[in-house]
Amino acid sequence: MHSLRWYISVGFLMVGVGPLVFFGAQRISALFTTQNSSIQQKHEPMAESLAQAIYGYLLDQTSALQSTASQIESDNDSGIPHLNDASFNPAHMNQELAAAHSAQPALLQLYVGNLAGRAVAAAPPAGVGVDYADWNYVKDVLNPGRSGPKYSDVLRSQGDSSVAAVVIAVPILDTGRHLVGFLAGTVNLSEVQRLSTYSRIGVNGQAVVVDRRGRVIAHPRDDWRLEAKDLSSSAIFQQSLGQETGVSWYTDPDGNVPRAAGFATVPVVAWKVWVSQPVAELRSELTPLIQSTVEWLVVAIVLALVLGFLGAAWITRPVDELNRAASRIASGDFVTPLKVREQFAAKELRALAHTFNQMAHRLSGAYQTLEEKVSQRTSELQAANQELERANKLKSEFLANVSHELRTPLSAIIGFSQILLDGIDGPVNEDQHQDILQVNKSGQSLLALINQILDLSKIEAGKMDLSLERVELPSLVTSMLESMSPLAQEKGLRIDTRFGPGLPAVEADAARLKQILINLLSNAVKFTERGHIEISAQPSGRMVRIAVKDTGIGISSESQRVIFDEFVQGDGSSTRRHGGTGLGLSIVRKLVEMHGGAITVISEPGLGSTFTFTVPAWAAGQAAAGPAQRRPLRRPNQGLPGTVILVVDDDTSVRQLICRHLEQEGWKTVQASNAADALQLARESRPMLITLDIMMPDASGWWVLEKLKEDPQTAGIPVLVVTIVEDQRLVFALGASDYLGKPYDRSALIAKIHRLLPTLAGKRVLVVDDDPEARTMLSKILKEEQAEVIAAASGDEGMALIAQSPPDLVLLDLMMPGMSGFEMVARLRAQPAAVAIPVMIVSAKELTAEDVLTLNGHIQRFVAKGTIEPEGLTNAVRQMLGQSKSQGAAA
Repeated sequence: MHSLRWYISVGFLMVGVGPLVFFGAQRISALFTTQNSSIQQKHEPMAESLAQAIYGYLLDQTSALQSTASQIESDNDSGIPHLNDASFNPAHMNQELAAAHSAQPALLQLYVGNLAGRAVAAAPPAGVGVDYADWNYVKDVLNPGRSGPKYSDVLRSQGDSSVAAVVIAVPILDTGRHLVGFLAGTVNLSEVQRLSTYSRIGVNGQAVVVDRRGRVIAHPRDDWRLEAKDLSSSAIFQQSLGQETGVSWYTDPDGNVPRAAGFATVPVVAWKVWVSQPVAELRSELTPLIQSTVEWLVVAIVLALVLGFLGAAWITRPVDELNRAASRIASGDFVTPLKVREQFAAKELRALAHTFNQMAHRLSGAYQTLEEKVSQRTSELQAANQELERANKLKSEFLANVSHELRTPLSAIIGFSQILLDGIDGPVNEDQHQDILQVNKSGQSLLALINQILDLSKIEAGKMDLSLERVELPSLVTSMLESMSPLAQEKGLRIDTRFGPGLPAVEADAARLKQILINLLSNAVKFTERGHIEISAQPSGRMVRIAVKDTGIGISSESQRVIFDEFVQGDGSSTRRHGGTGLGLSIVRKLVEMHGGAITVISEPGLGSTFTFTVPAWAAGQAAAGPAQRRPLRRPNQGLPGTVILVVDDDTSVRQLICRHLEQEGWKTVQASNAADALQLARESRPMLITLDIMMPDASGWWVLEKLKEDPQTAGIPVLVVTIVEDQRLVFALGASDYLGKPYDRSALIAKIHRLLPTLAGKRVLVVDDDPEARTMLSKILKEEQAEVIAAASGDEGMALIAQSPPDLVLLDLMMPGMSGFEMVARLRAQPAAVAIPVMIVSAKELTAEDVLTLNGHIQRFVAKGTIEPEGLTNAVRQMLGQSKSQGAAA
């Protein structure tokens, strides 16, 4: 919670700073908008001007060619009428073309062609006889339906690739205005490069001209201009297609520089022109304006902050005075009056202070009276609490006495009636049999009622404990149906079961879970006259959802709200017809909630009912068992101190497996699922032996070992560590089949090899080790067992030998230069041909120093977790108990 001053200060800031920040953002945004619009006003018109200048240049050259064509048409000596004759003499026309060529420096070449597209006269004369019939501009100019000058695509002049050029062709007509040929001139486009240079904007601006295919005509980079760089795939060229003019933001392929450009199109030839400038250069123009705006904005915000804090202090100071006076009253000081400084207080606050002082005076008198009343009420409540505690104790004693007094005769009634029904004391007639059967059933019903009342009492007193274990629902439901099916068959009801795919086991108290199901199924049978009953289960996240559905009388919506309360049934008529105390469903709900689940009902009168409850799935139950379940898990056969074995493991399945093996050999066990419970049970039960897991959630097994050895009461208890060593786990995870540490014993080596290969005679064994002495020693040992040995000094060499001929076994060192043993195992398991080859690790890699120091002197035996077998485990326990007895005798 924040103070009033904080809220007022924040309010001032929002009112004062908010508009300033908004104004600053609007100002900066307006600057960017203005600049963006200036691009259209500056760059786009500049591109249009450049396009018009290029078009004007082309028009000038076209006009010059048309003038030359007119001179040729009007010259009687030029031989226009014979232009298409084979006997045409081009001498005079060559002279005219040479004069025109010399008068127009921009023309690289002039030539006159006949209707066949062949040049009959040219300047320079070397162009005479060249066939231009396949060129598009020649086809267009010789087409009578397309009058006017024609333009070719941009080309490079022969002999000088640095010169871009375009060919302009105009028609030649005879005196009858019939088309007899054409005049073409190759125009030098160097002027276009000069025009584009003058059109640049800014320091790093560019003016680029490309033909309609996107090839460079003019560009600041000479190499792109010389090679006619293809820019057809550039963003700006693609954006300009289909538009005469416009603005584009793009990334220049020359250095990947973001640019803003205005583009335009050269009329007739459709060349594209764009004038661009780097975005960074454009934005740099705004930097002084933005900096100035930010500076003024910071000054205004600082002033707003100062004024806000001063205003908040002025407003809240009288409130602080009121708060201090209220604190004094809360502490019992009703004498010191509230004083508010007039210079900081408004008229209303001074009136409030006066009223506050009057209230304090009246509270002072009421406080003394209230203390007397509170003291009196406290004494009365204490007496009432003591009476309630006495009544609760009497209730518990009464229930225990009633349980004993009622169960004793009930056991006799049920037992002797069963003897009579079985005919042990002699035969009985049918009427007697029915009477005795009724007595037996009534006794069973009365016993069930007593059990329900005692269960409810134990639940309310918090004395009911759950023994959580792995429970398979299908087998539990099957065993329950064996006792419930006869009741359903008597009424002609069918009981169906449906289990969802992938149904996991649940973590529950098997007896209490069975009690829940029997209660729900009994109600379903009792309240269903015809139809069927269905029991279903399916996974639901970390829980398992179990439902009991019937086609019985149903439950009204009013009854559903109270049906899980104690001593409440659906309605009075249902109670009178079907019987019952209304305890069953209340106990069911409490048992479900003790398991960490919930129960619901869906029902309509006449349509049946569906009771659905959830219990934790096995894996989810283990993950949820945290600090809330810290009580030790004890089994009924935990035995007397000094006669049991303490099993410590956070994995419930491992604990149960170990206990089952030990109990089959005659030992009694007690279990602990965490480090704290392990130490507590070790001191309480004083076991003869402890099996200990190292990896546990609350504290490691190493810490438990240290605490056990520090305590004189537990220091002499033998400890058997059942766990997985970290380094070995990594080796096995990579696919190795066994592990042996260096230095190694010959008998241990042979024993582990025999485990993988029952006989070595004739078997091929690959030894991979970078140490030559180690290879030699291993080879000698294996050859004595009649094995065929091949050796490799590295992982790469070993992989090559395996590829040539797979061995029956691989002995592998982990720490090698180049390819390590870990990498070699991984590669082996990745190859289908080598995945089945057994691998045994023979390595000098040691355990961590912490593991070695902690284990030293604290344990007598080490068994790898994951290889727990009944015979091996019991043999290990016998050996350790024998050592313990011998040590006790020696002491």
